[in-house]
Amino acid sequence: MKRNRINSIYNFIEQHQSVNTLDLVEKFKVSGMTIRRDLATLEAMGKIVRFHGGAHANRNNKQEDDFNLRIKYKSDLKMAIGKRAVKHLSEEILPTKPSTIYIGSGSTVLCMAKQIDPSVDVQLITDNLHVANHLASITNTPLIMIGGAIMPSSLMVTGYIAEKYLGELAIDCTFIGSSAIDKGGSLCGYNLMEAGVFSSLIKISKHVVVLTDHTKLGVQNLVHISTLNEHFTLITDDQADQELLNHYKSLGTKVLIAKTDNY
Repeated sequence: MKRNRINSIYNFIEQHQSVNTLDLVEKFKVSGMTIRRDLATLEAMGKIVRFHGGAHANRNNKQEDDFNLRIKYKSDLKMAIGKRAVKHLSEEILPTKPSTIYIGSGSTVLCMAKQIDPSVDVQLITDNLHVANHLASITNTPLIMIGGAIMPSSLMVTGYIAEKYLGELAIDCTFIGSSAIDKGGSLCGYNLMEAGVFSSLIKISKHVVVLTDHTKLGVQNLVHISTLNEHFTLITDDQADQELLNHYKSLGTKVLIAKTDNY
């Protein structure tokens, strides 16, 4: 029965090219958790590419397609969160005279990078080719791109070499995205490769700022990375569930809200 359902889901995605999770839940009359597991199975088979909130058929040019789809999905929220992150960077982080700022991977983090003041004067480090390309094009600030294996779907650098490289660094503040933060405050990742880099970053960073929209809060994903605490700041949008935010605050995490009125 499960195999038949997975095959049917794949055929449905092939037919429509791109679908969202809610449509699949309604179509196949199963829970969201079941759909996410089935999509994970299909992605592991190389048949589809997942993005937050849905999936699309695996095409030859999936590198560009996958990331562009994620950028476009809820782009208004991502730009608002990115703007609030830049405000936090300029008003609260840079005045402390940090020596290093890490700008990680993810579509929301890229939206932040696109709004950074070109005159920023601090050592920047990244693990993402999209972010590195943009920052290198707008500023003369020193920029380090870590090495490692490149994930085709996001152009994020991962793997043993990346984690070993990070182990030699000391970061004052890291900005990362998150595919999910569950009700208990656990940060989750899509896969072990991604989770390994995120875990390394959290270990070497004095403070971590997590950028994620409200649809990823109260949600579980495949790999547990860390649990929110006083070393984290969470930046999300004004549609987030207040009860969840209050719990995250009780863990010691600072919560900042991006206003979406202008988006």
